[in-house]
Amino acid sequence: MECCAYCYAEDVSLQTCSKCHKRKYCSGDCQRKDWNKPGGQCHKFYCGKTGEYGRCFEIKPAGEKGFGLYAKRDFKKFEMIVAERRLLSYDDFKRNPNIFSNMPDSERDAFMNLAPSTGQIFEKFIMNGFGDEGNIFVHMSRVNHDCFANTSYAHIVDRDVQIMVAKKAIKAGEEITTSYEHLLYMSPSVRRSRLKRKYGICCERHCSICSNPTLDKRAEELNKAQREFLECLLEFSRKNTGKSELDRILKMGSDLREFYDEFEVQPSPYINLFNMLSMCCLIQNRKLDMARKFLDLSLENGNAFTGSDQEASAVTEALLLKKIVNGEMNFPTSAFKEMLSEIASSFIL
Repeated sequence: MECCAYCYAEDVSLQTCSKCHKRKYCSGDCQRKDWNKPGGQCHKFYCGKTGEYGRCFEIKPAGEKGFGLYAKRDFKKFEMIVAERRLLSYDDFKRNPNIFSNMPDSERDAFMNLAPSTGQIFEKFIMNGFGDEGNIFVHMSRVNHDCFANTSYAHIVDRDVQIMVAKKAIKAGEEITTSYEHLLYMSPSVRRSRLKRKYGICCERHCSICSNPTLDKRAEELNKAQREFLECLLEFSRKNTGKSELDRILKMGSDLREFYDEFEVQPSPYINLFNMLSMCCLIQNRKLDMARKFLDLSLENGNAFTGSDQEASAVTEALLLKKIVNGEMNFPTSAFKEMLSEIASSFIL
C-alpha cells in the first residue's frame, strides 16, 4: 500500500512530485516540509536519485522474521534504494517521554507498527533503531539482518537523512537486507551471540553465511585476516620498520581486498583499507604511484556510495591524503604514524 512519503498517512488521496513523478504526498504542506532540511528527506537533493516506497520496494511478510523490505524492481550495484528522514530517536524519547502525544497520528502509528507488537516502548528502539542514538527510519527499520547483506547504509548527518545503497545487483522480488553486526571485525561466534542477545535472531537458521558451513568457515578466515592486517599496521606505525615490512603490508592488503570482493562488503571497508595502505606508502615515502592508485580507488568507492565526496569522513580523509601525496601539502611522518595507529586501533574490537 502506498503512503505519504513525509507523514506516512495511508488510505488518503496522494499527489505526485512534478519533478521526479515518483514520490507521493497527501498534501502540499507535507511536500514543502519534505523538500528541504531540517525535518524532511531533503527531497530537493534526492529527487529522482532514489527508489520510492510502493513503487520500487514494499513491506511484506518475511516468514519467521516477521515483516521485511522487498524489491519491486531490479536495482543495480551502488544504486540508492531509499533515502529517508529520521522520524525520531531513543535519545529524543528519553528527553521527552511524551513525544508521541505531539506527533501526527500517522507517524505515531507507523512507529507503533514496528516490532515487537507487545512489550515496552524502548524495545522498539532496541530492535529497530540505527546507531548509538537508536534512530528510527520507518521503512529502513523494516530491513532484516543477513551477514551476507545486499545493502549498506549511511546516516548523512548534515541532512539528518539515512541512505541505503545496493552493494550488489538486487532482483525484483528479492528481500532487501543489511548487516546488524560487523562481519569483518567480529568473530562469527561473537557476532551470532550478539545478534541472539540483542535482536533474538538465530543467525544459523536464516543467514546466507551462518547457515552455510563453507561460507561460515570463509567468514572466519576473513575475520582472522582482517585482525592480522590491523595488528601488523599497529606494529608498522609504532616502530622503525624496513622496506620489507611495507611490501608485507601491501601483500596482506591485496589478500584482504580479495576477501572483500568475495563477500561483497560495503564500500566503507574498501575506503579505509585503501587509505591505510596509502598512509603506509607515505610513511616510508615509497611507492607513491601506488598510493595515488589506492586513493583513487578510495574516492571511487566513496562517491558511488554517498553520491558526494564530502559526505563521509573516510572520503574526506582520502582527499586530504591525495593532496599530500601530490605534494600540495606537507605532513610529518610522525603524524601519519599517529593517524594510522588511531584508525587501526579503532577497528580492533
